[in-house]
Amino acid sequence: MTIRDTRDTLSFLMVMTYALIYQETVVMLIPFFPIGMILFIFYNYYYEVQFKRPKITVIRNMKLIQAIMSATGDVFEVQYYIIEQCFYWQNKQKTLLMLNILLLSFFLAIPLLFIPLRYFLVLGLWGTVSLSSPFCVALRQGLVQIVLEYGIVMERVMPVYMNSFHAKMETVYIPRIVWVLSWVPIVNRYLPTQGRSDAPSNKNNTQ
Repeated sequence: MTIRDTRDTLSFLMVMTYALIYQETVVMLIPFFPIGMILFIFYNYYYEVQFKRPKITVIRNMKLIQAIMSATGDVFEVQYYIIEQCFYWQNKQKTLLMLNILLLSFFLAIPLLFIPLRYFLVLGLWGTVSLSSPFCVALRQGLVQIVLEYGIVMERVMPVYMNSFHAKMETVYIPRIVWVLSWVPIVNRYLPTQGRSDAPSNKNNTQ
C-alpha cells in the first residue's frame, strides 16, 4: 500500500482488482481454502520451514499506544465539535453549510445507483496506493499548505455567501416559481396567495 516495493504493490493491486470485479469466482474458491492450508502445512513439514516470530520492542509498542490514545482523543473532540456545530443548530451558519454539503453529496452519490460499487472500490484502492507516490506526496504537501492559508478565510466567507443565497431563494427564486405555477389551472388553488400577482388581496388593495 505504500509502494516500498513496486513489484509487490502492483501484484497486490492486480490481485485485489480481480477479486473485487470478479468476486463471484473468488467466492467459489472459498471451499478450497482448507485444502490450500493443508498443502501449506505439508509444505512446511517437507521443507522443515521454521516459524519466525516478529521482534517485539516494548518501548516502541508503548509509544505507539500513547500515540494512538492521543490521536483517538483528538478525533473524538473533532467529532463532538462537528456534531454540536453542524447537526444541533448551535451555529446556524455551519448547520446551513452542512445541509448544503449533504444535499450535494446526495446528487454526487446518484451514480452509485447505476454503476456497481465494486468499480468504485477498485478506483479507491488504486487511488489510495497512488497517494504514496512521490508526485502525490509533493502534491499533498502543497495542497495542505494552500488549505492552511485559505482555510480561515473560507470559513468566514462561506457562511456569508450561504446566507445571501438562502435570502435570494426566499425573496427572489421561490416567488418566481410560485408566480409561474400560479398560471397552472389545477395547481394555482394550492399555492399561497402571498407573492402572487393575481392574489385577491392585491386586487382589493388596488380598488
